[in-house]
Amino acid sequence: MRFEVGMVVVAALSAFGCARRPSALDFCQKLQVAGVASGCHDVSPTGLGAAAIESAVFELTEVPEHDGTVYRFDNTASFDKTVDAFATAATLMGPNRFGSRKALIFVQVNSDAPSDIAANVKRLVEAL
Repeated sequence: MRFEVGMVVVAALSAFGCARRPSALDFCQKLQVAGVASGCHDVSPTGLGAAAIESAVFELTEVPEHDGTVYRFDNTASFDKTVDAFATAATLMGPNRFGSRKALIFVQVNSDAPSDIAANVKRLVEAL
């Protein structure tokens, strides 16, 4: 009886103690709610973000001709590989890259994004 009660307690703690990591689209929609992004939709990961398991693209609300991408990963090795790839291509991709290793979310925003937009994205990523 004590073993069964203990297992129920462990199962309950596991269910409530572990926050679900957001999907790429979930985080993109969080950017929309914050007024940073619009038009979020899922796309297949490609290019420098090909190691992601999913991605979502968006337009920047203040400059709709510019966009960004949210990538979600299923492991830290793929996350780190992508962060390194974007860092290597920084001269082409620009400085607006923000990642949460804890949540395995990485966001790349167009290099011409206004600094306040980039700062808002960074703040939201850091809050994950």
